[in-house]
Amino acid sequence: MSFNVGQPRHDSIRKCYELEILDGPSFEGRLEAPFRPDIQGALSKQFDEFITEFLRQASRHFSKPLDKSVFVQRISHSYSTDEDLSGIPLKNLSWIPARVFFYPSLYEFQWNLSYLERLEATPGPSPDKPVEKKPVLTMSEQKRLRKKIRQARLKCALARLHVEQITEKYYNKYGNFDGLSDADSELSSDFELGQNEAP
Repeated sequence: MSFNVGQPRHDSIRKCYELEILDGPSFEGRLEAPFRPDIQGALSKQFDEFITEFLRQASRHFSKPLDKSVFVQRISHSYSTDEDLSGIPLKNLSWIPARVFFYPSLYEFQWNLSYLERLEATPGPSPDKPVEKKPVLTMSEQKRLRKKIRQARLKCALARLHVEQITEKYYNKYGNFDGLSDADSELSSDFELGQNEAP
């Protein structure tokens, strides 16, 4: 399982430490199903592997390694979506772990919705027609888009500055044409001459 755990950051509002999960794996299933222990208290295999790797990477930021059994007992989950899912018939959901908030006796995983599948209204879909998946922006995609927007704004600002510099250089060399009418300009005269010479 390949992902990275970022450096701890203190959240003064929540009064906790936050560790961001970069390129986290996708977990499919209904709301909370992949993450909650079953009746016997066992985690799903994928989530168990994820916790093992997360603790391996996160432990380097703490004075002593985090005990997995204690950590699992103190896990809670929060789910972030761009829309209200209540009352929507859902077939399947896919979640990506975004960050973990470390409180004194609680470890809260924040999950972002990466896609959802809605249940088709009756009659159901034909076997050869797959259920439509609705894409949802992940946190990493949102960050990339925000970065592109910032870069585009910077390019626009630089282009405006370049235009202003060229304009200023032009006026310093040739002066400006304030007070001249269109008829007095060389361009207007040349244009009219060209028209008059035409057959």
